[in-house]
Amino acid sequence: MHIASGLDEKGKLPIWVQPNAMMGMTFGGLHLVAAAYLYFTEKPNPTP
Repeated sequence: MHIASGLDEKGKLPIWVQPNAMMGMTFGGLHLVAAAYLYFTEKPNPTP
């Protein structure tokens, strides 16, 4: 592994450093947080 460049043996960046993976994990995580917030704060509908 090239310590200075951050590349692995194949010359690729680790998955957590790749821009597309970072964006996907960030937005995916934020969507999961928003979904959990809506799930736990939604008021139940009264049943007639």
